[in-house]
Amino acid sequence: MERQQNHVVQYNIGPENRDYSIGSGFYMRISDDLRKSVVFIGYEDNLEPAKIKCVGTGFLFIYKGLTYLVTAKHVAYQLGEFPFVIRVNSIRGEAENVHADQIEWFYHDRESVDIAVTPCIFQQHKYDALYLPEELVKRIGEYNLGIGDVCYTIGLFGLLYGKKRNHPIVFTGNIALLPEGEKIPVKDNGGTKYIEGYLVSSQSLGGLSGAPVFARPTTDIALPCLESTEKDVSGERFSLSDVFLVGVWSGCWYLNPDQILNSEIGMGEDIKVPIGVGVVTPIENLIELMESPEMQKKRDDFITKRDSRYAASLDSAKSPENLQHKEDFNSLVSEAAKMKKQDDKT
Repeated sequence: MERQQNHVVQYNIGPENRDYSIGSGFYMRISDDLRKSVVFIGYEDNLEPAKIKCVGTGFLFIYKGLTYLVTAKHVAYQLGEFPFVIRVNSIRGEAENVHADQIEWFYHDRESVDIAVTPCIFQQHKYDALYLPEELVKRIGEYNLGIGDVCYTIGLFGLLYGKKRNHPIVFTGNIALLPEGEKIPVKDNGGTKYIEGYLVSSQSLGGLSGAPVFARPTTDIALPCLESTEKDVSGERFSLSDVFLVGVWSGCWYLNPDQILNSEIGMGEDIKVPIGVGVVTPIENLIELMESPEMQKKRDDFITKRDSRYAASLDSAKSPENLQHKEDFNSLVSEAAKMKKQDDKT
């Protein structure tokens, strides 16, 4: 305790006293629908049971009426313009490997932002996939989101991603540190780069890069102080049932195993284990990218082409629904490839 300006400042960092009979508690379970927004990204490999070697995670996102695939920039860099595979669950009950080639990725204009986006449509009548709406986006600081709040990272578990169907895993942790303007140092190809983000305390394994990170905000409610004879109140903290999209998983740090893992279990010094702290790119960086002039132009061009095709379908008495069903991911890929070849000629 210390005195400042004749006022007594009291500190209380002990455990919270709660009266659980009034309904306060902690919500841990999340909706299964959130897991349906997650897809796995990798390379075709006939030696694997699912004919794919998964290397990263992506999630489906809808913004201003158009749909996108979001992942980490370093995952998109690894894929480059080479053919790769997106593994998504189908409504038949099994996963399907959707082939992609010459994808046009879009990046934030700041090199320190580890996010990549590409237009993407999966047919709703064919795939058991959901797009996260922009209404689910909340920045840290909104809705009392901050350090200590529970967060969930949903993505690829490299040791068990499912032979017949995607099984996204949910890692639970909490927001651990907001660097307040400082960039976070991470290793990159033997060197060090600095990225924008915040830290979460959560276990993970390789392959989680690009996964969506959700957080559950808390709210403070003034209640009568049960242990005081005075008419003061104490702030009771409640966990809300809602979760919000707060960021994109970028990566974590790995160290050599401790003495027990190394000597007793025999993992060996060449094995690296996560230290339980990860880097998350703030969701506001994704919104900044979606609002960039390049992405706005891309949306305008797509809407113009879509409207012209819709008008043509009316003239030819085609069903608009059938036209929409043909606008799957592969059709966008083919169109992007044709546009890129035309640009190369000029």
